[in-house]
Amino acid sequence: MTSLRVDGFGADRPRPLASLLAQPAEPPPRLRPRPRRRPLEARAEACDVDCETAHEDALMARVRHARRRTQLLRTHRAFAIAAWSGMLITEVLGTIQAVNQPTWFGDGACTSDPEAFGCHQSSMITGLHEGFAITTTALYTTAAILAVARCLTPVRLRGRRALERTLRLHKTMAWVHGVGMVLLPCSASSPRTRRSSASARRRKGTSAARCARCTP
Repeated sequence: MTSLRVDGFGADRPRPLASLLAQPAEPPPRLRPRPRRRPLEARAEACDVDCETAHEDALMARVRHARRRTQLLRTHRAFAIAAWSGMLITEVLGTIQAVNQPTWFGDGACTSDPEAFGCHQSSMITGLHEGFAITTTALYTTAAILAVARCLTPVRLRGRRALERTLRLHKTMAWVHGVGMVLLPCSASSPRTRRSSASARRRKGTSAARCARCTP
């Protein structure tokens, strides 16, 4: 219950009793403490450490990338030199066979002169030529795969126009030479070439039999 009184203006206002005034008031809500921020120097030091770590990681990645490219380049160069050496020997043996045996350009030296250089060793030269051709093809294919793997790793050539032109010329010549390397075995294994080789062997056997009959 509250008592009423009339003030000077004639309005009735409720007045709380003493029992209500004696009750304890509710405690105010507790405020959460604000998180303490690190000092500016500590934050700057942490940023410097992170930036330095990222810089070191990027530098190590570039070093590993350069080492990988250098290793691929050395291996590619070794296989390329080996393929070039095998190709040279294959060309020499193939030239001897092309001069002696019938081809698209003529009947060959062994047809008119069975005693010409390499005619008696025709089968051996043919076997060596085929063996070196297979070896050269394997070496050339390996060198090409290494070149493609090296080209897959990006490299910056900004400001190095001479090197960029040299690499572009090397790639163009490699494509042209690769087409030639594919066409050479195909032309060597054509049916016309095989028939020419077989006819040359038959002619050689016939001439040898005639010589055997002529000798007393």
